[in-house]
Amino acid sequence: MRNIIAIKISKLLLLLSLIPSAGISAGPDILKQDPIVLEKPNTMLSEKAREYLNNQTGEKVKIWVFYNDKGVFNSQDFDRAARKIEINDKAAQRRAKMGLNEVVFADLPVVQDYIDRITDIGGRMLRASRWLNAAAFEIDREKINLIPEFSFVNKIVPVAQYISPAPSEMEESPVPPEDLKISPTDTDALDYGTSYNQVQMINVPAMHNLGYNGSGVVVAMLDTGYRKSHNAFDSAFADNRVLAEYDFIFDDSETQNETEDNASQHNHGTYCWSTLGGYAPGYVIGPAYDASFLLAKTEDVRSETIVEEYNWVAGMEWADSLGADVISTSLGYSEWYSYEDFDGNTAVTTVAANTAAGLGIIICNSAGNEGPSAGTLSAPADAFDILACGAVDQYESIASFSSRGPTYDGRTKPEVCAMGVSTHCADGAGNNFYTIKNGTSLSTPLVGGAAALLLSANPTLTPWQVRAAFMETANNAASPDNTYGWGVINVLDAFNWGANFTIDTAFGWDDLTVNFTDSSTPPATSWKWHFGDGDSSEIQNPSHTYSTPGSYDVTLVIESSEGALTRLKKDLIVVLADTLTFAETAGFAGETAIMSVNLTNSQELNRIVLPVKYPASMEVILDSISAGTRTIDFEATNELYRDNDAHQLVYELIADNGGGTGELQPGTGEIARLFFAVGGTAEAGDYAGVNAIEINGYELDISNSRINYTPAVNAGQLVVQSTMRGDADNSGGINILDVTYIVNYLYRGGPAPLTIRAGDADSSGGINILDATYLIAYLYRGGPPPAE
Repeated sequence: MRNIIAIKISKLLLLLSLIPSAGISAGPDILKQDPIVLEKPNTMLSEKAREYLNNQTGEKVKIWVFYNDKGVFNSQDFDRAARKIEINDKAAQRRAKMGLNEVVFADLPVVQDYIDRITDIGGRMLRASRWLNAAAFEIDREKINLIPEFSFVNKIVPVAQYISPAPSEMEESPVPPEDLKISPTDTDALDYGTSYNQVQMINVPAMHNLGYNGSGVVVAMLDTGYRKSHNAFDSAFADNRVLAEYDFIFDDSETQNETEDNASQHNHGTYCWSTLGGYAPGYVIGPAYDASFLLAKTEDVRSETIVEEYNWVAGMEWADSLGADVISTSLGYSEWYSYEDFDGNTAVTTVAANTAAGLGIIICNSAGNEGPSAGTLSAPADAFDILACGAVDQYESIASFSSRGPTYDGRTKPEVCAMGVSTHCADGAGNNFYTIKNGTSLSTPLVGGAAALLLSANPTLTPWQVRAAFMETANNAASPDNTYGWGVINVLDAFNWGANFTIDTAFGWDDLTVNFTDSSTPPATSWKWHFGDGDSSEIQNPSHTYSTPGSYDVTLVIESSEGALTRLKKDLIVVLADTLTFAETAGFAGETAIMSVNLTNSQELNRIVLPVKYPASMEVILDSISAGTRTIDFEATNELYRDNDAHQLVYELIADNGGGTGELQPGTGEIARLFFAVGGTAEAGDYAGVNAIEINGYELDISNSRINYTPAVNAGQLVVQSTMRGDADNSGGINILDVTYIVNYLYRGGPAPLTIRAGDADSSGGINILDATYLIAYLYRGGPPPAE
């Protein structure tokens, strides 16, 4: 814990001022709503940088040119420039968590005239960075000496780079899926297949079982490209969760391999994306399999290709502009830098990473694969506010290759670890191939996916808080070091970190009193409870009574050593007033009687189990049940049990099995219809009570994904309607038309009387020609009337 506090103090001290010698600002300085103007230093190209550039082969070199200003020198200039900037809505929401509600200096573009002046002397502009207030150029070496003469230039540094491995060094034989598939576990909701060990190590299945899967979170991948046609990504494209993609190598919108690419180009990105967010049950399921994605292709892997940092910086700014919440990137830059440059504020990519974190983005970056020596990390893993990720094996032992800290200024690195040895992932060699890979490149997307899970569970968390949650709950938090950092993360423990509380009851009837107990970590210094019904409290452990039926969200906001922390628990408290009512109905003997079943529900529901019992003493059978007017669009209706002899039937209605019909909303009305076949000899006035009781282990149950419960029940009654004996046509009286009705029924195929009683005028127990004769005698010859 002391290490984390020390980091925060160092960070805050660092971010209080610009670093003029670097020509760039760190963190909040470039996040101000004020113009920033640097003084032009005496030396703009250091001896170290000059020596590096002089040792480059060829006439042309690549450099960053940093500028003193952005052409705004007062608040009026700034406001005019800011009005031209539009911030993506998602990005604005994310920035608001950081207290940034307006355009900041980092958003303003580089002055085009400053760029043009460099191109006028022969520079070819490669990328411009608004965050750095700089532009990368390719230029003849001898032209560099002209650049310091420009009054707007602050500093010149080489473009950092590394030599990417040749394809033969990157490729392994892909593994057919049948060789990797394993059976699902019994306790988990999903079939993780061969990826189970890597996600179980960091407790991802527990979060999935709680319903958190990255939904609503935007994750940006910065990598080599992606085999988008791989079946691990089918659901992401089917659900339109790939929001945008851009190829910063060829400046187009295709991140899968193109004609100019080496065949292995998209492999590394495929490994990483599938590890973080793939969904291929039985093979690979990433932590954030339901997140939305931005795909940036920033790294060129062609043999002997030099990979420069400017595309990575451009990818970061692109991801910010489109509202990324998390960026996962498994790259590192060390060429031309020396160890003293890894101080959290010098390397170009490090400053960009700090800026992204200041804008509210969670940055997960590989620590590097240069271990086991101390101080082997590279940029941007040395950044202050990111999660630099080390790699462990299945036994949680550090991988020998995993880069170690500390940073040059003495900070512990990496922050955390995850499984980066024998990590299972999708293979870019084919659409249904999978493979096993090693490297901090693979541990990083596991951490990135876990970060997306935390945000999907608690969107109010800032990057600093997500970072603290992982570090303070990791398995080496008691004694962090420069091998493991704070250790292997536990995303469930990180989820429970921060503002948190327990309750003594979740639901009940009428005036429900709930006792709330604060369980926040770190400890709170103040509390603000919002109970969801308009009431609030500022004591640590309040009690509250809910008097109105409904479902209530509860929010706790605390002040702590990590700042303000919020915990929202949706639909936590349920106050019930639900009633199931069997309506009164009546039917004639020999006919079908229809009874409505009505439900008043205060909760959203997606499943109803309805057991129906009625007396066996009456000549009636429950022939079938159907959906009602409120459940007509339910996806499934199933008969679970039937015993006609015992007069019992159990019916199930399911709102949505994935077909999108949605839940039954709170309200009142018909949810089922019961169709009773009334026997032909049933006597008028007979009745059957209809109720919902336990049948063969089935109980009346209404439920959703959060709760299930039993509503109050009002029993119903089915009454046999009376018909007049001899009133064959059911007209309400007896006349010659009843004689005709009986004759038509007996000899001409006409409809039967409504009941046997209606046609059995002589009370013989059946209908025949004697009943017609009986009616004629009664109507015209003074015979007796039909008996009652």
